[in-house]
Amino acid sequence: MPRVLLVDDDAEQLEVRRMLFEQAGHETYTAEGAGAALEVFDRAAPQLVVTDLRLPGTEDGLELIRALRRRSSGVKIVVLSGWTSELEQMPEAKLVDAIMGKPTRSRCLLALAAKLSLWIFAMLSSAAVPMAAAELAADLEISSSRMERVEILPGDGPRQYVMAYPGYCKQHVQVFFSVPQPAAGRIALRHSAAVQAHVLRVRQVTPEDPYYLPLANAPILFARADTIESMSDAPVLAYCERLGGSGAPLLQYTIIFTNEDGGTSTRGLMARWGRSTDIEYVYRAYLRPDGSLLRATIQGRGHKEIAFQGRREGGHPLLAPVTLNNMVSGEVASRVRFQLAPQLVDLTAASRELVMDRNWFLYRVAAQELEREGKLRPFGVVDGEKISNPRNYLYLEASIANQGSALAALVRLHGENRLRSSHLGRAGFAIERSGWIRTAVELPPGTAPGQVTSIGFECLVVAPSKNDPLPDSGTCHIEQVSKAFFLGADYRPGESFFRIQNPVDIPAGEIVEFPVR
Repeated sequence: MPRVLLVDDDAEQLEVRRMLFEQAGHETYTAEGAGAALEVFDRAAPQLVVTDLRLPGTEDGLELIRALRRRSSGVKIVVLSGWTSELEQMPEAKLVDAIMGKPTRSRCLLALAAKLSLWIFAMLSSAAVPMAAAELAADLEISSSRMERVEILPGDGPRQYVMAYPGYCKQHVQVFFSVPQPAAGRIALRHSAAVQAHVLRVRQVTPEDPYYLPLANAPILFARADTIESMSDAPVLAYCERLGGSGAPLLQYTIIFTNEDGGTSTRGLMARWGRSTDIEYVYRAYLRPDGSLLRATIQGRGHKEIAFQGRREGGHPLLAPVTLNNMVSGEVASRVRFQLAPQLVDLTAASRELVMDRNWFLYRVAAQELEREGKLRPFGVVDGEKISNPRNYLYLEASIANQGSALAALVRLHGENRLRSSHLGRAGFAIERSGWIRTAVELPPGTAPGQVTSIGFECLVVAPSKNDPLPDSGTCHIEQVSKAFFLGADYRPGESFFRIQNPVDIPAGEIVEFPVR
């Protein structure tokens, strides 16, 4: 049976349909809404998608159809709708394989799925993809009462590790293998009694799968030598972006580390990036149109992009961090290696911290490391580069353009005549880069959205440099502010309660303030 993705913004309808398809023997995935559907599609690579049209609006469904077809010409798409005429008159009707009106009989829907399944299996068997061309990915489920490395022994292949962290829920981790497919029973997980871990599934990813190239080029990352015993600055999640560079398709791989021991201070991380993790791109694979590798680069010392000339296992480069801020090299290795299967993400309309929002356990993991390393202090106390508990911060995301300037966020609370700032009065902590940014402002513990009366932004001239010790002026352009939220008790990002949708220009030296309604 083919893998099936069911999409609907009605949770009850979605659950009924899931049970229907699972009872018919399908491997079934669900998503409430178009955005979630694309995330699941990129991760699970279904061969059949059954989706509602209004998600909640018709345009949301049409955009999902277009996005699915851009990702795969082979996936079969069935649209269920009570307003079939809305789609039949649109050009997107030519992108789908079937349109069915709501309500529809279960047996009719399953019969259509069975008919499409025959076509899918015929397509796969005619492709005759050699086994050597396949990549392998495994889903693990882990829960733990303490921090520990879980050892993975995939048959005759090299051992690898994933990190287990104590917390409130189970961790779902994806890894890949650089060896021929092991039987599921041959994948051994070695860990202490404090950890519960098991393999949910192992799947073969073949070249017709949209996830194949991102997985086939994913880096193998060794632990930084000085972190092996302390288990600090650990790589905990990988993601991949499909970009374009120098006229060639480009896959960019980024690793989220639990912390950064060098480079930017913890206070600076919160002010300039809105998190205490270290998020670093480590590898870029420039591809030819046929998917073969044209050239590859890494982010080396000093944040320099340099050609990768190291070893590979299959298409996977072997990399290791060689600086305290996790720049990498292809010339070293260690005894602990990680093979994190990358999540596919699109960050054209969001900051890279969006990946943390979607994998919110990372906020908790980062806070645990801050506590272990003594980098936390009480609220309102100045103690070197230590910060308050991450749940005491308001997180803001915006799209900005700086012109000889730097931007900082300000927050006013009900009943106060002060504005609290993200940059803490230090010009070097204001944000000079342009594009999508994230920052954080420390507030008293327990502050709720209803206590925030206004959010403002201060535009400063850029920090002095050797080339310009006395900068004169500049302008901060805010294209939009997309969200403002607090972390909950479990470190899950809360609902956003503030947005700016109209562009704003702020001359250097001025502050604008917006009421929070």
